[in-house]
Formats: sequence, structure tokens, C-alpha cells
Amino acid sequence: MSTQTLVNGDSLIRANYFNIAIDIFSVKERKKIMTYNFKNEGPNRIINFGGSGIVEMKENSFLIGSLLGEIYITYKDSILSKHNLSDLDIFKDREYRLYGINSTKPIKIDDDIFFYRVPEYLQQDKGYYSEKLLVKYNLKNKSLDELNVLYPKEYHSGLWSFAHIHPSFTKNSENKIIFSFPINSHLYEYDIKTDSMVTVDKCVKSKFDNFPLKPLKSTSVDFYEENKYIKGQIRYLSITYDKYKKLYYRMIALPVENDDDLISRDKDFLVSPIVLMVLDSDFNVLAEKKLKGGMFNYKDYFVNEEGFWLSKNNPKNPNFDEDKLSFSLFNLK
Repeated sequence: MSTQTLVNGDSLIRANYFNIAIDIFSVKERKKIMTYNFKNEGPNRIINFGGSGIVEMKENSFLIGSLLGEIYITYKDSILSKHNLSDLDIFKDREYRLYGINSTKPIKIDDDIFFYRVPEYLQQDKGYYSEKLLVKYNLKNKSLDELNVLYPKEYHSGLWSFAHIHPSFTKNSENKIIFSFPINSHLYEYDIKTDSMVTVDKCVKSKFDNFPLKPLKSTSVDFYEENKYIKGQIRYLSITYDKYKKLYYRMIALPVENDDDLISRDKDFLVSPIVLMVLDSDFNVLAEKKLKGGMFNYKDYFVNEEGFWLSKNNPKNPNFDEDKLSFSLFNLK
């Protein structure tokens, strides 16, 4: 398992889900080439690695932004430098939890790295909807700026499960950052030059979206009730840009289709049907394909020159093998 996968030519660079490690695989050779294991104790350690945002700086060197707001520069399995964002005077009283999974991978543009910042406040707090969700870290002067990306107005209508909170974003060939939020079908275009975000003026609603979305009555629900609620909702999961074909790939989770899946303790990514949507560079919907639940893992995917690869490492899949990585390649015909 992995929280985040980067692509560099033939290499897949994967953040290890279970260990403080980065694994590197060859697509052509279909095997793991190397693993960089980082220490979990002592001064030369990485704290809270799981969910860290990772950027490849150069070969064998990575920038890692952690959930505790620490920026690490590494080379192979060594830490070259560490910068705690709480040391910045203007941010001393704030939390900067930088969260990087496949749908929120940090983006590097020149000397700036754009991170998703997990909100500091609870949804019940007034400050929640004024939280800036995107921050920019400058490599040269080690500064941090909050950017003008907020939750859309639809979030103000109620309380939402944890699964509905995290946005997804991707950079296109014009260096604009395209955002998608789980609770509506809209796409949003953020311009780094003007620090502004506008709604894309196109209908990008899935043809399979026939489900009204309902907020939670309360966030004080147990695992079973929240899990059941999530599996009964539609969610616009992720947006990914294909720089080779100038396409966008979007994944959408649909409500489960039977009561057994709804009331089971299986998490949604194991059983929810998925829609894979393809859009052109102008956000016209070119194709949609519905994939039945229990076959794929929508959290694990990547794009290379061949197209969009989606993981089949789902324990519900009859061909699941925990000792192998297995992906299906999707191409627009």
C-alpha cells in the first residue's frame, strides 16, 4: 500500500503506507528497484511520515512536508535539512498540517511548492470556512504564504463527514491548479499569478450522478454510522491532469448498490462503484466509464505516457494478491 505515487520516466516513487520509507519501482521491469528507509527515532528522524506530501527535487532527493508542519529535504535515506513551519514568526500561533495523498499531491512550480493544508478548526467553529486550504512554500527564502483557496459555499449548508472534507487538485500545462471538491460536481481553476479561483464554466456533472447529497445530522457519530453514511453518498473523489495527452481524469464514487455492502463494516473504497470520467483540456466531458465495486482501489493510481493506471489491489477482487502490485490501464479510444 502507498499514500502517494510519483512518476519519473519509468520509475514509480511510492510513499510506503506501513513504514517510514519511499519505495521505487520500475514499470518496464515490473519490480521494486530500491527502498529508502528513514529513521523513526533520534535527531535524524522523520516525524509523522504517514500522509506527508512528497516532491521529487532531483534524483534520489525529496522534499517531504509532514502533518506536523515540518519540511524535510532528504537524499537517499538521509535528512539533509529540516525546517519547522512553527518557527516562522508570523505563523507561530497557527497549525500547518500538510497532507499529501494521491488526490492532494504537492505541486512544484519553479521555486514554489503548493501544499494542501488541513483545516485547523472544527466544522462547528466560525473560523472553519475562512481557512485557506492552499499554502505556498518558497524553497529559496523558506517562507510560507496562505493562498486564496476556500471551501465552496455548498459546505456552509451543514456538517460533513471526514471523507467529504479533503479536496483534490492537479496542475495543468498552463500552470493553473484545478480543484475538485467531494460534495459537488464543479471544477475550480486557481491562477497562481493572480491568487484567485473561479468556477469552470462547463457542466462537468457525471451522467451517473442521480443522487441528492445530504449532510450529516451531527459529526458525533460512531464508525458504523459514518461508514454507512459515506457508502450511501456520491463523492467527486479526484482530478488528475495527463500532461502527455492534455486530458483530465476524474474519479467519482457512487453509492453502493446493495444492502449487504451498505451495512457491512467494509470501508467505501473496497465496495463503492467508481466512475472514471475523461475531460479534454477545455473541460469538455469526452467519456465516462462505470466500474463495479470490489474490483479497484480508487486511492491508488498514477498517470504516465501510456495513460491512466488504476490499482486492482482491492481485497474484494477475486484476483487480489497482497504480494503484487496490480493496475489496469485505461485509454481513451
